[in-house]
Amino acid sequence: MSLQAAEEKARYFQGLKPQEDTVKGHGIRTAEGECQYMLPSFQQKIAANPKLRLLDVGCGPGSITLGLARLMPDGEAIGFDLSDTVLAKAREDAQKQGVTNLNFVRGDVYSLPFEDGYFDVVHTHQAVAHFHEHVQAIKELVRVTKKGGGIICMREGDLHSFRCYPHHPLMEECWEMVIKCFKSNHDTATDAGMRLKHWTVEAGVPRENITATAGSWYFHTPEGRQVYGAQWPGRITTGPFAETAVRMGFATKERLEEYAEAWRQWMADPDGVLFMMHGQVVAEL
Repeated sequence: MSLQAAEEKARYFQGLKPQEDTVKGHGIRTAEGECQYMLPSFQQKIAANPKLRLLDVGCGPGSITLGLARLMPDGEAIGFDLSDTVLAKAREDAQKQGVTNLNFVRGDVYSLPFEDGYFDVVHTHQAVAHFHEHVQAIKELVRVTKKGGGIICMREGDLHSFRCYPHHPLMEECWEMVIKCFKSNHDTATDAGMRLKHWTVEAGVPRENITATAGSWYFHTPEGRQVYGAQWPGRITTGPFAETAVRMGFATKERLEEYAEAWRQWMADPDGVLFMMHGQVVAEL
């Protein structure tokens, strides 16, 4: 499939040219914060083979990819995404930070441009939920992972586990609107974290080769609330969420502004807490 055809087929809710607030929001993610579940296995692979190859699928602006690449300075890391917009940001940050063992490649997840078994480690974070053909995408991850020693590491959220404190009806109503917007986008899985192990089995990985765990996002410090919360006022008042919510009758423009103010109040509240659960899989091939 050509990249143009892949772009036409892609139904990523944020679009292939996501707004700045979305890119910033994804860019706060780090390997240290999002990859604790896989780091022991990853570090064992590095110790056994310092020149290993890593693929990060759906890498977005590359903040996690950069962190993983730093842990394997003698290896080869590749970030992979269909969006030119986020890859431009990823390349810029890699150059600024002097990470030289990292390249970024644009392409289609259903037709990865790599040989069978090329990578020692394949990673993806909060991307499978948006691929729509979830099992077919994981099958491609399996194909390019080395058999007899390679691992696939995946982490997906469960949007339905979102909780905030103090309990704020407008924030909770806002999150229900976010879920409705994602669900309106055909097959986006809002509970992907719960489904991840099942999808991996369906993709052909033996059940006994899969280690499934759960992790969480937990924002409670002033810095954490600012880092996570700052993206939402802009994301829900302009761009895909706002357009979809108004078009589908999920919220009015005035209500969206009220949601944005509720997020600002939560960010400013010294007792503010937010958490959401994630499903995590390390599959050995």
